[in-house]
Amino acid sequence: MRKVACVIFAIILMALAPAADAAPLSEIVLTDQDGKAASLERFKGDWLVVFFGYTSCPDICPTGLSTMASALDELGPDAAKVVGVFVTVDPVRDTPAVLKEYVAAFHPRIVGLTGQVSQLHHFAVSLGAGFHKAPGPGDTGAISHASSFYLIAPDGKLELTLKDGVSPKTIAARLREYF
Repeated sequence: MRKVACVIFAIILMALAPAADAAPLSEIVLTDQDGKAASLERFKGDWLVVFFGYTSCPDICPTGLSTMASALDELGPDAAKVVGVFVTVDPVRDTPAVLKEYVAAFHPRIVGLTGQVSQLHHFAVSLGAGFHKAPGPGDTGAISHASSFYLIAPDGKLELTLKDGVSPKTIAARLREYF
């Protein structure tokens, strides 16, 4: 049953393309792990590696953030041109304080972002990603979400999507193609 649900979710994710009527990425404003407003304008001039997830995710998210951290390490001095961005898909549990502690465990160049569910969903769809909370008692349900990395150029445009399973060396190599 779980495999069927995963396949259905994967099909749904593939069908999600950036919405034609979606606001430009530059107009999306979320909240960072310090409780401050964060738009792409704040990161102008930096490459962003964006990953969606949630702090209580048992496996995909810690693996994704470890991959992101290793990619930043792989870049060496070039990591100064890149900001890792972890966008929660569980804003009820992932408060700014929770995000701050979580991302700090992975790498100092990773920033945690949260917001209202509608804002987060809009941002995800704008990148061609998605997420869906599975039914569960209270706020304990698992959340299905994309596990790709989204490379956003310094001008705020989505440059490249790297699918689940990509290595840190590949992320670093792809970023270096643009430096």
